Parts: sequence; structure tokens; C-alpha cells
Amino acid sequence: MTVAHARTRVVKAARWGADEYLRSGPHRHRERSLTGWDASQPDFAATLVERLDRRRRVALALAAMQPRERRLVLLRTQEGLTFQQIAAREGVSLGRVHQIVQRGLARARRAAACSQEEH
Repeated sequence: MTVAHARTRVVKAARWGADEYLRSGPHRHRERSLTGWDASQPDFAATLVERLDRRRRVALALAAMQPRERRLVLLRTQEGLTFQQIAAREGVSLGRVHQIVQRGLARARRAAACSQEEH
């Protein structure tokens, strides 16, 4: 994965929210727009604010990761690669891949918790 490709994925993840984007995978994600949403619904504003806040938290969480952590987490979550495939692709041991991914996710959770406490 090139740096530009990884950066695009990070931007998309920040734009559309981690929960939705990370679950959807690389081929199932389709960019969504506000068309089709009924602004007259009572929860429209709350939903919109929640989505914008989620995007901000995702961007902060991804920015908190080290570049290598971010790359491996994206390979795992976006490309759908197994830990074994990532280890072979990166030329590192399976244990090291587990360690890097877990460290990156923990760093992202701490960053998200800090941003949650600020609000």
C-alpha cells in the first residue's frame, strides 16, 4: 500500500466514521451523502451531530497512532488481511504484528477517550 493510498483511507475513515467504515471493509464501503435523509425527522440534527463528532474522534485516534501502527491496523481492518498475511507482507514475525496492531488500537482508544473527556 502506497503512502497516498493509506492517506486516502485515513481521510475516508475520518470522514465517514470508524464504526461504519472499519466494519464495511474496502469493497463494501460506499460514500454516503445527506441526500435521502429527511431533515424533518426529530432526530435528524442529533444524528448529524453524532456522525460529525464520530468523524472527529476517528481522525484524532488515527492521528495518535505511529505510522507503522496505522499502516498495520489499516491492513487488518480495511484490506481484511490476517495477521499471518500481514507478517509475510511486512517481513516481521507474527507476534510482532500482533503487538504493533494491539498497541496501535490501544493508542487509538486512549486518544478517543481523551477527546471524549474534553467534551
